[in-house]
Amino acid sequence: MQKPWTLPPCGQGGRRIQLPYVNRFETIWEYKEAFFSDPIDFLAYIGPACPICGDRDCYQEIDPYWRYAIDLFPEFKKEQVPIARFLCQKHRSTFSLLPIQLIPYFQYTVNAVIGTLFLGVSCWRMGQTGFCGAEVSVEPESNVTAWLIFCWLMAVVTGLRRGHAELMLFYDLSRIQTSETGVPWQEFSDYFVVFGIDTETTRRSRLPILLYRYSQRTKLFLFGTPSQYRSGRA
Repeated sequence: MQKPWTLPPCGQGGRRIQLPYVNRFETIWEYKEAFFSDPIDFLAYIGPACPICGDRDCYQEIDPYWRYAIDLFPEFKKEQVPIARFLCQKHRSTFSLLPIQLIPYFQYTVNAVIGTLFLGVSCWRMGQTGFCGAEVSVEPESNVTAWLIFCWLMAVVTGLRRGHAELMLFYDLSRIQTSETGVPWQEFSDYFVVFGIDTETTRRSRLPILLYRYSQRTKLFLFGTPSQYRSGRA
């Protein structure tokens, strides 16, 4: 059964909330095209109850905001994409629907992040650290650095650990060893072997399924931390 939207009390007005827009688009660019050419019924997706206060017929759609999205595979692409935004009239707080092809507070798409980490795993298996090898393997114009790749690896592994129990409903994770003292590259590799994602072809076809399954069930992002769960943000 699909879970309803649930959020902690919003507190003071003006708080910004990021909710996952769970969809079956393969890429963020397909989402962008549909946003304009085949308008998405976001109101039907959210339902009549406001995700912030729970009142019916409270929220209203307002102008979207634009943010950059960067993809690296199959080629480098950087464009702004529209993000649907809404206002809770009771608390005067806004919430937005961030497509699951994106990660909260990341400009790079999930496909770009995971694809780059696959390059890092390949380098790590050859005895390298993985981060520098992946850095030199992507488009220089993308501004991806070894440090950024390290941050991506930790964010992805953290997300997989956090979502482990829910992911077990769809995948046999019995052999996955999750430990903060383990080797992140190994843990990342083990998870994606179980997901059946080990090449660029399988990533393009199965990564969207992974994201959809998790977010459809939990109403959460698999990777990253949205506004409402970031400390010090109101």
